[in-house]
Amino acid sequence: MEGVNIMSEELVQEFLTEKGREVIKKMFYGFVSAGMVRKFDGVTDKLDLAEEDVTVDLIKEWNAVLGFTEDAIEVRKVRLEVAEMKTELKFVIKAEKVRAYKTYLKGAGLVSDDLSLIEYLLMTPQEKRMEELEDAMWLAKEKSDGVGSRVLRDRVNGYATIAYNASLAGDATVVTTGSIDNTNAVTKVQLMYKAAHKTMKTKGIHIYCSYTTFDNYLENLLTLHASADTQLQEIKGVGYTLQGIPLRIGGKRSFLIPVPGMGDDDMLIATRAEFLAYGFDYENESGEWDIQKHGWETWALNAFPVGFQILLKKAKFLLINDRLVTLMAAA
Repeated sequence: MEGVNIMSEELVQEFLTEKGREVIKKMFYGFVSAGMVRKFDGVTDKLDLAEEDVTVDLIKEWNAVLGFTEDAIEVRKVRLEVAEMKTELKFVIKAEKVRAYKTYLKGAGLVSDDLSLIEYLLMTPQEKRMEELEDAMWLAKEKSDGVGSRVLRDRVNGYATIAYNASLAGDATVVTTGSIDNTNAVTKVQLMYKAAHKTMKTKGIHIYCSYTTFDNYLENLLTLHASADTQLQEIKGVGYTLQGIPLRIGGKRSFLIPVPGMGDDDMLIATRAEFLAYGFDYENESGEWDIQKHGWETWALNAFPVGFQILLKKAKFLLINDRLVTLMAAA
């Protein structure tokens, strides 16, 4: 049949080297929340990350006899673990797919050197994979049933689950906000700020929410303050970049930050971006696409590790609202 056996060895090899790497890299770096957190590439199993905290007063009255302060720094180990995941796709490349590909190139002002056929075929699935990573980063909850057939969201724990588990252990503060809508969002978000540790307030708190809650906040803010500035501001740190709106309290150092991965619920997570860790490995050999031809079918296979962790789980440094507790307990 015309247009079926169109994939030359040269095209396959090209995709398996540079272009294949770029497509895989885009998956790990290309979704919205990937830019908001600390990224750890090269994690194939687990990675132990050290956290340091000074637990005693360092400045003391002068005394010729008093010696050195011992054990001032407490070091805790936090483990970032990844799960091995995979994507397997099958295509039957008929003439209509080739025509659709050429039409896309023409409409986008591209040529085949800019976007190969395999890249085109994987473009939409790649966008879906990034969407699944986005959702899993925030709302995934590992399940014990269905072992061997679990999707990413059922194989790892996202930040909401990790923060919820931390609250059960007494390592996170639960703030009672009740439900959040467009009549009370400003007051409810400010409750999260007020419950934070003074050190966090000084550095600035990052309060993560869904776009629904963010829109409710803006609507409520404009009702209370018609001339309020609702322009998103960029916040840059070491390894991350955020966009959010500064709270009207807190000296404009604390921000409400919308993330698509939190769905439409009114849960809130407050911490700092440098405490949110995301581990993966796209440079390993198994991270390449394996493109195979089997009769009428073209197979595209890819295996990769991925996982999430909150590095500092500590009361008043990690805060969640009661809505998150309710939603995670029911999940």
